[in-house]
Amino acid sequence: MQLNLKRASNEELKTRAIELLAQGIVPYTNWANVFANPKLSDWPGLQAKAFHVWFPTMLDYLSGRDESNAIKKELDSRKVQYENVFELSERLELCFRSILSMYTVEEQILIRDRRLQNVHGKLQINQFETHVIKVFEDEVVKREFSAEEYRNLIMPFYRNLSHHSKEMIARLLNAEVFRELTELFENQLQIDKHLMPLIEKLGVSAAAGNG
Repeated sequence: MQLNLKRASNEELKTRAIELLAQGIVPYTNWANVFANPKLSDWPGLQAKAFHVWFPTMLDYLSGRDESNAIKKELDSRKVQYENVFELSERLELCFRSILSMYTVEEQILIRDRRLQNVHGKLQINQFETHVIKVFEDEVVKREFSAEEYRNLIMPFYRNLSHHSKEMIARLLNAEVFRELTELFENQLQIDKHLMPLIEKLGVSAAAGNG
């Protein structure tokens, strides 16, 4: 639920800005250590699961960017300092947009299907008559598919799922934007080294820490 920006306190606004930024930081921190870890290359199934779980979180992050930009505008109107929260938020957005644009709608839907099965145990092809799915096509949009359309879309991938998963991961790891993303996290987005000190500077450590 979005804040009422005009009624929210400065602390509430800054806390929410940090929460939105963390929605991009925490999932990557958790899962990149698996799917991008060369020491786990002998465990392709594990790396594929980590990749499938992480990938849709980029869409969730982008879905919160309008709210983040509105918070920045409100804080600016109040002349409240917020360190580099929104600069980092924007840089992360640009990386995620570039990564998402590397994958077709069909591939994004397959990844979502794998995530649903890995995380929730849902055999998605048998669940719904109609599927309304969030995908990236220059922007985050919702696409609707009938059950038959959905099956026809994803089933070709399942004939050689291991191959497709490996290829999609390799495409990411070999991309220049992934090197940029890795550097961004190493230099400015580590939770203990960067995010927690940023929270303390903003004076919202207690509230943000529980978000």
